[in-house]
Amino acid sequence: MIRRALTGIHASAVAFAVVLVIAGGIAVPASATSRSSARLHYSWAVDAPVLAGSLAALVLGNAISTATVPVPPGGLDPDGIHWQIDRNSLHEIDPDAATRSNTLLDVSLVLPVALGLATAAPGNHWRAAGDRAALWAESAGVTQGLTTLLKNSVSRPRPYTYQDEAQRPDDSIYDVEDDRAFRSMPSGHASTAWCGAALLWMDPWLEAPDATWKRRAAVSFAGATIAMATGALRVEAGQHFPTDVAAGAAIGAASGTLVPLLHGYTDHGHAVPRPTPRHWLDRAVGVAAGIGVGALLSEALGGH
Repeated sequence: MIRRALTGIHASAVAFAVVLVIAGGIAVPASATSRSSARLHYSWAVDAPVLAGSLAALVLGNAISTATVPVPPGGLDPDGIHWQIDRNSLHEIDPDAATRSNTLLDVSLVLPVALGLATAAPGNHWRAAGDRAALWAESAGVTQGLTTLLKNSVSRPRPYTYQDEAQRPDDSIYDVEDDRAFRSMPSGHASTAWCGAALLWMDPWLEAPDATWKRRAAVSFAGATIAMATGALRVEAGQHFPTDVAAGAAIGAASGTLVPLLHGYTDHGHAVPRPTPRHWLDRAVGVAAGIGVGALLSEALGGH
């Protein structure tokens, strides 16, 4: 118990140190003129369908019963795993990785709103944070609705159900008799973390549409680093397969990108131009770098 608490504290310290270093480099714009008063454009034509669709997916998903099967003492047969990449991911479980993934998930939840507070124009801090909170609510609603719907529909066994009972950690999150043991696809941690990452890479469009390429790449890098590490640690923890994480990442990234695009932004009553191909390229570079660093971060935080 003490060892787990210490490893959790260590993971928290490392995660927040990474965030502070990354955020510190992007919180101060190159000049005061790079800040703007751009804000989210609210419209019932967009908000109502998004909220209704999210709620419908969530209700429908929870109404679907998870299909479970008895797990023998020796675990389920790995031959039932269709993808080779998933079969290759079966390994000794690191339960502490689950704690670390939870820490990084918390970081991904806070960072988009915190960035809004840190970089907003004078007098616009709380409104900017409010706009990001609204985007979070709608994007997370879409993400969670789709994730829940798919989890219960697919009813995929988690990796630890394929382990011998002597190898499974003595923790309730590894209980093979619980319905959650058969809700592996897609990863909810990955979908949520990548939703936060997407809101980060959309951030310059919201607060500073004239931001430099460095800021666009930096915020994309920050989000992707945290999201990638979160998903990788879920695999290390034996909670998800790589394809679960990939599916969750696709859902979260799509939701966090499309919801802002559906709304659009205005600045003093004028529509803010949508990101150009060059802007998307800057984001892509940051994401690619973040994926690489996130993988390294997960290795540093992992127990193997």
